Amino acid sequence: MSIAAFVDVPSEKQDLAVELAIAMAEFSIEENEPLYLLADAVTALEVGMSLIGLRESRTVEGGEYRASPIVLLPFIPRPNSPEDEVFRSTSEFDVGGDIAELYELGLFARQGEGAAEWDLGDEPVSALMDVIARARPTHIVGLGETSMFWAAISEEIERTSREYVPQLVMIDGFGAEANVGKSERTFIHCPDLSAVRRPENRFEREVDNMEELRLEAERDGTLVAGFLDYLVHQSRRDG
Repeated sequence: MSIAAFVDVPSEKQDLAVELAIAMAEFSIEENEPLYLLADAVTALEVGMSLIGLRESRTVEGGEYRASPIVLLPFIPRPNSPEDEVFRSTSEFDVGGDIAELYELGLFARQGEGAAEWDLGDEPVSALMDVIARARPTHIVGLGETSMFWAAISEEIERTSREYVPQLVMIDGFGAEANVGKSERTFIHCPDLSAVRRPENRFEREVDNMEELRLEAERDGTLVAGFLDYLVHQSRRDG
């Protein structure tokens, strides 16, 4: 099993998208399955920091670390983000101390190491199309309904459709709005939890707001858990 994924969402969906990306990355590390991840530098940093606790699982004889199966594609630029201006670069070793340290810890694959077999350049769209064409990932996960990366994915899988049909994983709130090339599709649905009741007074309204936050957290957690469960089952089936 192998995954190509991108994260390209509006700010109001960023937190949940990061949780889903972290779930993919944890799965990739634990199962040693290739993950080609396209995201902005800040998202990549959040994903990498979440993996630090899994570093020991990469240890091999002699205290060395196995090459990471997670390949970061060229960062999606976020020119309006001050954090992105600090971290964004075309070179994995020039993006600042934090990202560079994550490479040094073996959490992301260096060029030519593990799944990072090719020079993917510095242009995100071209890199994603190149990975699909050459790595032929069994699964493609897109986090971004209106993202331009869906068009790139569609173009590439249409071009290779005679010999390659990937599994598109469509997650509620993140899947493409339009059809995407010739592919099989799996849908990960958001759980349908009971709606909170309409408040009748100020105190009830405050309680109601807290209940809505709780339900939102429960929905998000259940969605992430369902996605991770799907990945594990697919890996076991393919293996």
